[in-house]
Amino acid sequence: MLTRSIPFKMADLRPMVAQARKRKLNGFALTEHIDAPGYWTTYDLLRETYPYRDGVYEIEPGFHIINGVEISLMHGGDLIALGDPENIRKLDKRFGLNRGQRPPLPDIIRNAGDDLILIGAHPYRPAGGLMKFDACWLKELTALEINGKDYGLEHDVRKTAADLGLPVVGGSDAHYWPQIGISLTSIPLERPDITMLKEAISHGFCMAERSQDAAEVVEMCNSYKRMIKEELGIPSSANKVRQLSLNLL
Repeated sequence: MLTRSIPFKMADLRPMVAQARKRKLNGFALTEHIDAPGYWTTYDLLRETYPYRDGVYEIEPGFHIINGVEISLMHGGDLIALGDPENIRKLDKRFGLNRGQRPPLPDIIRNAGDDLILIGAHPYRPAGGLMKFDACWLKELTALEINGKDYGLEHDVRKTAADLGLPVVGGSDAHYWPQIGISLTSIPLERPDITMLKEAISHGFCMAERSQDAAEVVEMCNSYKRMIKEELGIPSSANKVRQLSLNLL
C-alpha cells in the first residue's frame, strides 16, 4: 500500500499479482510493517480467503504469496521475517511489536526459532542500516537483501554477505504495485513452502537480480506516492507495504 492510512482491501492484490505475472514471477512475499494499523487484520483475511500451507497462500494456480513481516529494531535497522503467522504472533506477543516496540537484534534472533526466515533488510541504508550490529549476530540471519531502491549499494551488500557467509536475496521494497519485481530472487522450487524456502536460501540455491528499469520505476512510484500523500495530508514518513519478490522456477 502507498500508506498505512489507506486500509488494505483484497482487491488491492489484483494489480500486484498482475504486475508480478508481467515480471514473470510465480509469487512474492507480502511483508507489511508489523506496527502498521490493521496488520493482523490483513493477514487474517488472507488466511480466510486463500488456501494456506506452511507460511504460503495459494492465490491462484501457480502463484503464491509468502507470509511475512517487517520488524524495526532498537538502534535502527530492519528485518524481514517470513513464516507461519503463529510464529510471527509469538514474537509480537513477547516484544509488543504491533504496539511499536523495537527490540534489540539479538533478542529477535534468540526468540525467532528455526521456523522463520530472517533477512537483513536494506543493510546499508544510511538512516536504518544493519551494519552497526556485531557480525556475530548478523551471521545468524538467513540472508541479506539487495534492495530495489538502494542504487550503488549492491556491491557492498554482496561483499558483506560473502564475508559473513550469507546468501543474498532481492527485495523490491514496493510502495506501489509497479515496483514489484524490480529486485527479485530466483529459487529453483516448483511449489514453495517456508521449510523448503529456508533450506534453499540457506544453502545458496538462490540468485538476486535487479531489473534494468528499476531506477525509473522507483522514481515514478515515489512521485505518485508524494502526490497522493499531499492530497490526503499524510506525513511522508508513513509506513508502507513491502514486497520481497520471488521468482520461483
